[in-house]
Amino acid sequence: MKNITIITVTALLAAAFTSPKQSKAQGSVCFSNATNIYDGTFPLGAVSKDFNGDGKMDMAFVSLDVWAFADSGKVFVAIGNGLGGFSPPVNYSAGIHTYDILSDDFNNDNKYDLAITNFASNDVSILLGDGVGGFAPAVNYGTGHHANSLSSSDFNSDGNVDLAIVDGDSMVTVLSGNGAGSFAVIGNYRIGNAPQKIISDDFNNDGKADLLATNYMSDNVSLLLGDGTGSFSSAVNFGPVYSPWQVTSGDFNADGNKDIAVAGYGSEGIDVLLGNGTGSFGPVVWTYLGTSSYSITSADFNGDNKLDLAVARVGAQGTPLHADTLSILLGDGTGAFFQYYQEIPKFSLGVGVPWDMVNADFNGDGSEDLLIANNDNLSVLLNCHTTGINDVESGNAILKISPNPFREETVVSFPNPDNADHSLALYDITGRIVRSMNNINGTSVKLDKEYILSGIYICELVNKTNSKRLVSKLIIE
Repeated sequence: MKNITIITVTALLAAAFTSPKQSKAQGSVCFSNATNIYDGTFPLGAVSKDFNGDGKMDMAFVSLDVWAFADSGKVFVAIGNGLGGFSPPVNYSAGIHTYDILSDDFNNDNKYDLAITNFASNDVSILLGDGVGGFAPAVNYGTGHHANSLSSSDFNSDGNVDLAIVDGDSMVTVLSGNGAGSFAVIGNYRIGNAPQKIISDDFNNDGKADLLATNYMSDNVSLLLGDGTGSFSSAVNFGPVYSPWQVTSGDFNADGNKDIAVAGYGSEGIDVLLGNGTGSFGPVVWTYLGTSSYSITSADFNGDNKLDLAVARVGAQGTPLHADTLSILLGDGTGAFFQYYQEIPKFSLGVGVPWDMVNADFNGDGSEDLLIANNDNLSVLLNCHTTGINDVESGNAILKISPNPFREETVVSFPNPDNADHSLALYDITGRIVRSMNNINGTSVKLDKEYILSGIYICELVNKTNSKRLVSKLIIE
């Protein structure tokens, strides 16, 4: 077992550059540099919930020790501190070769539990949560051969959470939950070859959960419509989607129907399929990225009320694995995502293949952050989109910057009831002062971008009479 690193993050900012191709963008995107919090082998899947009920997001992940394959059945749980950091993980045993993980309430006690697929022991492990961050020993339930990805929902409308699992035999196994934490197989369905990810959502607007799986070797996705009794239709395949790995769903074009976006290993982009609300999809729309991608998730990352995509990409051919990057694609609300080409915002990840990605608010600022499971570590990237980052001494006062982002100049406004003098400093992401001004009087000052590169900065205003500070994020395009 390798060392665990505890992190406490208060303000990590990374440069985010824009392009003329972004003229339709409704806001900039900003993430901290990746902070790697686990030094181990092959983290494959991760999930985030509030396991101890303190209002702060925690996480759990599974990790494969390739050097001790027969004993590679560990689940790790780490408690969040609300600032973006986590406690040292506590580990629990599961089956052999843990592969994927999710969290839901399986025994109806309003506490989060865990479900883990075990690739080598052909089963799923259920660990019931105690609501204070601990979990009971695993109880295993049989699945298909080489259990892979899993998803949860109430498939038979009995008020209890059920499970759906894809396996190495290209099957979906549906397990019905009894509401007490136990499960039993109620159905098996054939899908495409080498499925890698399964999700559940309502794709035909009938109020019943459906299933969608990516088929790596078939170059398509399989949709199974649920009837609300626990049964599903035969799979209908959509594509072509080249080497699909992970998939995320959401209403990307605001028409009330669920759409999907697929990351493809072997593809140089992502594929978007817009749903028509009847259980079918329109033609595949491909967005170029330049390199293959493994994991993908969707959320509103820039605060414009439109769904965006986060895509974890592997390094280009001939580059080392540590060249992996995270790319953010901003949605325009019509189902299209901005193609940044070489100017796409990229944030370096840890070493290895980015197998899984989770979005959650880890530091309580109202913006979606990211947790990425790489081969050798876990990467946390904090969303620094939120403006108005105020010092505790500043009370309810706000440092206003308008326009923000700006291209040539902006106005910094602030309250000054005592007509005091102020000083202003502009810091880049390394903490270096790139602009300073003294003896500022009145309630505003103008800033220009002369000799300053585009990117993310921190603007600090200090009252020279009482030393009170106002701090806010500033973006230069």
